[in-house]
Amino acid sequence: RASEAFATIPIIAFVPSNDVAVLEAFYGSGADVVFQLPLDATVLFHQAASLTRLKRHFNETITKARESAGLTSSVMNAFHTVREGMIITDTTLLPIFANNAAGNLLGFPNSFPVDRIREVFDPLVSVIKREINSASAKSKSYSGSPLVIQFETTIARYDNHAFLGEIRVTSLVDERGLSFGYAISISDQTELHQLRETLIQSERTRALGLICAAGARRLFKNGALGTPTNALGNLVKLLADEQPRSSLGALLTSLLEVVDGVMSPEVSIKVDVNEKLELAVRPSDLFQLFGFMVLKAVEFAGVGGQVEIRSERDAAVKNLWVFVVTAHARRLGPALPSDRFSHLLRGNFENAIERALGNSSKLPYGLNAAQSIADAYKVDVEFAKPTENTMKLRVKLPEFTETKSTNEQN
Repeated sequence: RASEAFATIPIIAFVPSNDVAVLEAFYGSGADVVFQLPLDATVLFHQAASLTRLKRHFNETITKARESAGLTSSVMNAFHTVREGMIITDTTLLPIFANNAAGNLLGFPNSFPVDRIREVFDPLVSVIKREINSASAKSKSYSGSPLVIQFETTIARYDNHAFLGEIRVTSLVDERGLSFGYAISISDQTELHQLRETLIQSERTRALGLICAAGARRLFKNGALGTPTNALGNLVKLLADEQPRSSLGALLTSLLEVVDGVMSPEVSIKVDVNEKLELAVRPSDLFQLFGFMVLKAVEFAGVGGQVEIRSERDAAVKNLWVFVVTAHARRLGPALPSDRFSHLLRGNFENAIERALGNSSKLPYGLNAAQSIADAYKVDVEFAKPTENTMKLRVKLPEFTETKSTNEQN
């Protein structure tokens, strides 16, 4: 009886003795019912009745404890409306309830038995126990008051994928101050980390823009190149005078050096293009066009994602080349709510800002800016989303030929 695990379990003893002192010793040590051998029918009847009353008492005690803790089925079902994953366990961290959000996070459909959650939850038990032991050792207020701990860890799903999750553990305590279980909430932190990286990338890009603007002002300090007060306008005019001929390999190398300075180090970029290819596009236009496409792909890919850039000759038109920028994200978990931040992460940045603030920007940005450049060459920047975690951008550009160049000069 001194052990908490056996405090509420009926204990039955079989004693091959009629000695009163022996019987009293068994009852005194915590036995609920003692059977004497050989069994007497009358005694057995009374003992069975005693067990029935004892079972009824235990049922009433458990029911009152559940109701006092608010763990009735109707209340528990309300947890299914919560977007955060919620798992209720007993004191041994054995799950007794899990809401739908927890099932989705861990890779299960909406309807699932709680026993299946244990298949994925069991590997987390040792981590949670370690955190509980560490926190309770540091906190003197654990006895009689709820213990709350919070930490991040990698969580494996039922489909063998994994995500960075935040786990919050709260001990459930009754009116006597005794713990009877834990409430464990799980949230996917991948999107939050992606939003953070997106904002950091935006700030780095802003810093890069100011450096370039300062450089342009210094460049146009010489009156022959224009007035420094209108550096941006003069720079646009200067770039417009470029000849429509770009070396793909050299330009991509320069572009990726710039992109590497603003993007998250946790995003990888793979390039598979014909580096010797020359395109009939101004270098400044090609730099910006590919720049907007690659930055959009990097933003979509997020933490741990991958971006691929590849080229191939168009099957229908000989002098056209197809460039495809593909972003592979590693996001998992429930769909994001329909709010402004969600639109940023879903690759719908322009529409989200325009709806929120109105289209008041003087400079085009994102895919709108890419399309405005593509318009000059009568092509389109095509967008596709084959899966929830994959985005593709495609554009067709003309190859540079000496004949084409000569005709343009004439």
